Amino acid sequence: NLESNNTCFTIYANNITVNCNGCNITGNNQTTTYAIYSNANNTKIINCNINNYATAIHYTETRNGEILNNNLSTTYTNGRAITITSNSHNNNIENNNINNNGNTHAIYIEGGQNTTITNNNINGIQTGLYYGVYTTQQNTTTTNNNIRNIQQRKQY
Repeated sequence: NLESNNTCFTIYANNITVNCNGCNITGNNQTTTYAIYSNANNTKIINCNINNYATAIHYTETRNGEILNNNLSTTYTNGRAITITSNSHNNNIENNNINNNGNTHAIYIEGGQNTTITNNNINGIQTGLYYGVYTTQQNTTTTNNNIRNIQQRKQY
């Protein structure tokens, strides 16, 4: 188990897998912190329990990445579980349990194309115009996601 006051993992090398094997990564709800930040290709994040970061997992300019079988919990105001930005292409978000109590979008995608979001459970306590999945990306595919207690389900 890991605790950090700042970003815990920063990934700049391609072909890295972070397999937490069910261990916890816990932050302290500080602004602009990430449990895992990547701007490298083929980054895989699996089997992590992530709590109390501004953003649990952030991909920027990441291609062919995977975010699989994680438990993500955000409590930071305007915090997000997963953010994918800036020319990130062909990423897969699958089989995650997300509790987003940060009063914002649980999964936020802006830039790039071809992200697939499948078999995720997304739960929140949001009021207002927040989404379980928010994307401006081209060709985002969502399949078999369970989104609860969020006023808006998806935005394309």
